[in-house]
Amino acid sequence: MICLIASSYPKADKWARAQNLDSREWFYVSDESDLIPRHNFHVIVVDMDFDVYQQKWFERIYALAKQRGSIGRTW
Repeated sequence: MICLIASSYPKADKWARAQNLDSREWFYVSDESDLIPRHNFHVIVVDMDFDVYQQKWFERIYALAKQRGSIGRTW
């Protein structure tokens, strides 16, 4: 599973389609509640076109996504 972090859903969807990903292979993060029930996934930041007011949101979501994504992963 792949977690896509982007400034908007259309940007995440466009990136996923360009990579020929099926909708069951990725998810878009709109807020923290999208991450809480998930674990063991990869995190990809699709674009960095975040407004100034979105920077704190991005930092919080990115940190949480890295943490949640590593749960259950065996190295």
